[in-house]
This record gives sequence, structure tokens and C-alpha cells, in this order.
Amino acid sequence: MSTTRQLSRDESVVYRYIRKRLIPLVSLLEQTQDLYDRAVDVLSNHPVSGAAPKVCFLFVTRLENDIRACSLLAQSGYGLQALVNTGTIVELVGAISYIGQDGNRAEDWARHADMKRSYPPRAAAGIDATLDTLGISDSFVRESWHKAYTFMCMAKHGNPLLSLNYGLRLLPTGESYVRGPDSSDEGILLSAESLYNAIFFGTAGIYVASTHCSDAVAQDHLRSEALGILRHLFDLEPWFREVTRSRRPDTSPEEQREFDERLARSLDNATKALVADTERMRSETEMLRKKAKAVRRKTRHLRRPTR
Repeated sequence: MSTTRQLSRDESVVYRYIRKRLIPLVSLLEQTQDLYDRAVDVLSNHPVSGAAPKVCFLFVTRLENDIRACSLLAQSGYGLQALVNTGTIVELVGAISYIGQDGNRAEDWARHADMKRSYPPRAAAGIDATLDTLGISDSFVRESWHKAYTFMCMAKHGNPLLSLNYGLRLLPTGESYVRGPDSSDEGILLSAESLYNAIFFGTAGIYVASTHCSDAVAQDHLRSEALGILRHLFDLEPWFREVTRSRRPDTSPEEQREFDERLARSLDNATKALVADTERMRSETEMLRKKAKAVRRKTRHLRRPTR
């Protein structure tokens, strides 16, 4: 059997195994993909005016594909490669946030011709813009977002610390290099990390992209569904920590424990803030509905009669 055929066979076996083991994350990521499908329809049917929404729409369609690619890679046993993809997801969401409603920045993006630099030039600027758009000011949460992206970049740029820990196995029989799909505990850890981050940052992308929707009700629905997925993701934290009980190579056990505890508290506060924002939007939307209804009643007698 050829190497390619053997790989395809191994990937099929690994896919079923990883999907079964990580089904809670897989299911949530599939919900995220479905939400992106609806977001594309909503944004195409109800765009706000200007150049920025056009750029946003391009990024959203790209994000839909990248999230799908991340899912396929993670489930097929290529967790390290999927983690590279999640770094791109963070950057795309950051670009949407950085451009925001600024038509000048959208035009700068369209004219960008530097092959050595992306737009914005620094990913950190995009991450900060996303946090600002979400209304997250907690310094620890902001720092954790940057640390998460740094971890993804370790995979993207072949950082030796990550490559040695997840590309080389020291077995009693000697050294073993990871080739093809990886369904070991270490491989499962990276697949789980990739799926988790694709969901987390993917839902943030929906929240940010919804600002380019001109229909307040549709915008509210997108945000509510994104928050619902995010709540389910946070509910999986105990399970997720058990699945990923292997420690990251760049942290000590004490640092990891403190990080987990502080992150859980901060994420809970961030979620409450987002939920409050969504409730405010619902209240404003209902008020607009009532005003529109009142205006229709008052102007009914002004309408031209049908002949």
C-alpha cells in the first residue's frame, strides 16, 4: 500500500477516535460553523453602508472556511497544524475589529501592497481592538488573550519548545518522530486546544462582525447565539481541563493552576458583561419596535388609498 493511501486510512481511523473523544468540542464547533453560515446570509442581506462592511464580509467568509479547516485538521489528528490555523482565526477577527466602522482603514486595507507585513501590521493591535469592541477592560483577560495567541504562534513559527514536546517521542525503544495523524495524549491535547480556541475566538468574530449588520433584530440574534455557544464552552471547562490535563511546556504546575483559576473568574466576568450588553440591545430593539409601531398608527391616515 502506498504511503498516501496508508495515511488516508490512518486519518479515517483517527478521525473517528478523536471525534468520539472530543465530541463536546466538536459539536460546539459545528454550531459555530452553522452560525457563521447564518451570519454570511444576514450580513449580505442587511449590510450597513460604507467600505468597512465589505471588508468585514470578506473576512467573515474567510473565517467560515478557516474554522472548518481547523475542525477537519484537529479531528484528523493534525492538532499542531490546526493550532496554526487558530492563530489565523485570531488575526482575522483582529483585522475586522481594527478596521471597525472606519472607512479610511478599510480603504487602507484594500490598498495594502506590502508583502512582508499584514494589516494591521501588528497582531497585538488587532487583539486589543477586538477586546475594546467586546468591552473587555480586565487586564488579566486581555493578557490571557495575548498569551493564547503567543502559544498559537509557537506552532505557526516552529518554536523549538513546542516542536520538541509535540514532534518527538522519547520511548524506551528509542526516539520516535511524529509522522501523519497523531492520536496520542499529546496529540489529543493539541486537537482539543485547537477546537477550543476556534470556538472561543470564532464566537468573538461573530460578535464583532454583527456590528456591520443594519438590522437590529438580526444583529441581536447573532450576538445571542454567539453568547449561547460561549456559555456552553465555559460549562465544559471542568471536562476540558481533564482532557488537557497534560501541562503546556511553557508553564509550571503552579503557574498553570493559578492561570486556570484566575482565567475562570475573569472569563465569567467577561461573559456577564457581554450578556448585559446583549440584554441592553434587546431592550433598545424592543423600544425601537414600539416607536415604529406608534409612528405607523399616527401616519395611517396619511397613506394614499389603494385604487
